Amino acid sequence: MRVYAAGSVPLHDWTIGKNPLLMISGHDSTELVDLIDVARLANGDVAVASVGTNDIRFFSRTGRHIRTVGREGRGPAEFTALTALLRMRDTIVAANGSGIAHLFTDKAVYVRTEARPEIPTGEPTTRVGYTADGRVLLRTNPPRASSLPNRAATQQFKLWMQVADKTTLWGSFPANELVPSPSGRPRWPVFGPRGFFAVLRSGFCAGYSARYIITCYNLQGEVTAQFERRGLVAQAVTQSHKKLYFYDDSLANPTPQHASGRAYVKQVTQFAPRFGLIGVMTASTNDELWIGPVNPGDATVRGNASPTTEATWSVYSSAGQWLSDVALPARFRVMEVGSDFVAGVRLDAEGIEHVVVYSLQK
Repeated sequence: MRVYAAGSVPLHDWTIGKNPLLMISGHDSTELVDLIDVARLANGDVAVASVGTNDIRFFSRTGRHIRTVGREGRGPAEFTALTALLRMRDTIVAANGSGIAHLFTDKAVYVRTEARPEIPTGEPTTRVGYTADGRVLLRTNPPRASSLPNRAATQQFKLWMQVADKTTLWGSFPANELVPSPSGRPRWPVFGPRGFFAVLRSGFCAGYSARYIITCYNLQGEVTAQFERRGLVAQAVTQSHKKLYFYDDSLANPTPQHASGRAYVKQVTQFAPRFGLIGVMTASTNDELWIGPVNPGDATVRGNASPTTEATWSVYSSAGQWLSDVALPARFRVMEVGSDFVAGVRLDAEGIEHVVVYSLQK
């Protein structure tokens, strides 16, 4: 295991370009709202997925709208709720909330629809990502617990690997803590530790934010690298964080009919004493591991919220070398990283979403 003690520094000092390589703003013909993913293609074009319009917009490297694919529905190339854009070689895989996936070429041409992958236990699965040889990694979430075996417990994700029609269990990994609540049913403490996955071209990495330890595996499930950051102190959860959580819940459920529900949520919600040490983890298209800081807004009902301040991400090789720290601007939400770019969505002063691609200067 590589251990980075307090005071350790990365090998390099990478930065992003001051001016974006590309910025796309919505207008009447290309409405951009509730964006959930961005994928930059090999030729510099970008695919933008919106859960607000349930479609994927393709734009040229100069920002020109090329084509829109998909719409709301349950047929081929139709979505009930887009959740992510994944990559399978040169194919874009649009994951749907129902577990169905629709495949498109990088030229925005519909290829086929795939049903939710089945596993031997019959549990619903979520696609996590694809390896370079086309294997799909699937996650099953922990079941809802009705009791605790002891005072506190850690639930587990299960990770599965599907090759052709064969699906096998790869392993179990920490997902979240459970603690008692006034409702009598165990609950995940808000802002508490969480499990993370990042799919590489020839394996995957996993971590649990209670500690800053990342373990990477090959396609045979063997550990290929492990590293730890020490000397980090988790941020305390304050009354301000708790008020923000309940304030966002009231915004999401503003009607009088929801008043009793909001009161119940306040009564049974449990908060962790501290945030985790990891906020988000993603693999770049060239197998570098990017780990971002905790953003308190991500644990509120707003979901994947944009950070309000500049955020510094740490970048590691798949062998665990700490390559660099990279400062990203405030109000920018990372959605894809490549060998020489960082792509995502940035909010302007009025809260309007813009797709932005920055150069990564190494």
